[in-house]
Amino acid sequence: MPHSSTSSSEVRSHQRGRWAVWAVTTALLLVGAERLLRVPSLQQWLPTRTHYYDAGVVVREDALNATLAAYGRIDVLFVGSSIVRTNIQPLIFDALVRKHTGNPVVSFNAGLSGLWPEAVALYLEHVWLPRASPRLVVQGIRYPELAATTHALRPDQVFSGTVEAAWKETSWRTRVYSAAAVRIRLLQYRGALTRSLERYINGRPGPISEEHRELGIDPRGHTPRLPTFREARARGAVEDEETASDGNCLSGRCRVGFTGLSRAIAAARRSGADYILVNIPEHGRRWGGEGGRTRYQEYLACLRAFARSERVLFVDPTEGDPSMFQDDAEYSDTYHMSPAGATRLTSMLAARIDPRAASADDVTTRALVRSRSKRAIRPLCRPLRESSSTDNDLSLVGCRYGL
Repeated sequence: MPHSSTSSSEVRSHQRGRWAVWAVTTALLLVGAERLLRVPSLQQWLPTRTHYYDAGVVVREDALNATLAAYGRIDVLFVGSSIVRTNIQPLIFDALVRKHTGNPVVSFNAGLSGLWPEAVALYLEHVWLPRASPRLVVQGIRYPELAATTHALRPDQVFSGTVEAAWKETSWRTRVYSAAAVRIRLLQYRGALTRSLERYINGRPGPISEEHRELGIDPRGHTPRLPTFREARARGAVEDEETASDGNCLSGRCRVGFTGLSRAIAAARRSGADYILVNIPEHGRRWGGEGGRTRYQEYLACLRAFARSERVLFVDPTEGDPSMFQDDAEYSDTYHMSPAGATRLTSMLAARIDPRAASADDVTTRALVRSRSKRAIRPLCRPLRESSSTDNDLSLVGCRYGL
């Protein structure tokens, strides 16, 4: 064989060997980095991963995984916006339910900031239900979210997240990359350092972001909110307040909100979970002014009508009285509660929700609520009074056809 031919063959063989060594070395380094990024003691020092639209999803998903590893199950899953995230304390709920019933319960708070009901349903369907497999889903709602009067995130904004992008009809490349990002830590940290550095202004930390508020969550997803509304008002540090709620769900005003709730209910049913809808009380001043109590009761009547139409349970801790929650010490603003307010609300829910009784057929008797005296029980959803030509706002028909 000619010398030149032999030399060329040896060169190609040597090059292939070098490429093979490079490929194996690179693969080993990537595998090592992937395993290193999963070490809990190291993870706590790293920036929050960025594969979801919001850091709160990442933090809560990690807390959920830790809860499942410790207890092996989730019995009650609380979902909703930041009013659920800050206003419901699962650890207290579990302790009180066990005290009331004698049965151990494991609950988790999957509330996320700034979400309308449609976006809450998306995360419930794609993230929380597949991972948690709860027996009962409890969704909290307030009027500005139902009537879309807040500046919350629309589903199309949520879809800009790496994982969330695959939740709508999109290209196969997006779906493949999204599926990989769910599983591969190296992809989950893409852009994390940049986002962390962007917090600094002229070399100093900027304002506290929602991402860093989330780092203060307890093991079950609750995020305490301080200072209290009373302290903030005393310092003159109260943020712009929302306008008073008018409670009107007619003329299609609440259509988007009810559609999102219906989607969450359908997702819960497909997973085999029961569902309860809860009115999360805002500060009483949100229903102030002339006719405030009437407006509040009209809003609650529409929620009850919707719950009856969907054959789900409805819980109203205020029992139709907006003044039941108006202590500034129990709120951080007009809708996020302080730890004291969250403890009170959670205690009321624990006294009203029995996870064992949430799967019967008749909506007026399915889940039972303990009376304040604890000597009797009564149904969660009282039948609405019959409609009349002058009273459609409080009727089942008036609310349903106003969706």
